[in-house]
Amino acid sequence: METTMSWMKKTSGVFELESLLEDMDYDNKLRTVKVLANQDLNRIEMGSYILEATSRGSTIEVPRWLAEILASERLVTFQDSDVELELYKALSLGKIQGSLQLSSLRNDFYPQMRALGAIYRRDKEREDREKFAVAARDLITIRVRKLLSLAALSAPPLDIEGQIPKEERVLYERVRDLVRLWRDSALGDLGA
Repeated sequence: METTMSWMKKTSGVFELESLLEDMDYDNKLRTVKVLANQDLNRIEMGSYILEATSRGSTIEVPRWLAEILASERLVTFQDSDVELELYKALSLGKIQGSLQLSSLRNDFYPQMRALGAIYRRDKEREDREKFAVAARDLITIRVRKLLSLAALSAPPLDIEGQIPKEERVLYERVRDLVRLWRDSALGDLGA
């Protein structure tokens, strides 16, 4: 039977990981993005944030959290988000590359993909909703499989951390640490 202390030790890493990913998500929601106004917008006050009146066709910079709200109401369109194209490109590359090869993704890929996914979920009329969701799940499956293989190597590629977004880097480092601990335990004195 597992002791409470050993259970807490095992689960604390999961909670720590969740907390770290939440912090990354909050950080991303505070960053500004460019959006195109789809119609004239009146002055908007949300908490301490004020968006001055904007005319249709204007490109403005707003925090991502506000952009997501406005985009969900179809008041604006993201301008700097080509995440859908990047998703399909990374998926295609992921399928043809070797098991230890990862295509590069920009650092804010996952938060942008989640934001676009949220917009798709709210927009029931979009015909490509399911295609996007399937592609996102497939890409994650491919990349996790490759990250696990790379984390299991005794000598990982030197450039891996420059190629992967923060969320993947956290997963990669945690798995790599676990594999290293397990390997050292399994090998005992033979590992030295």
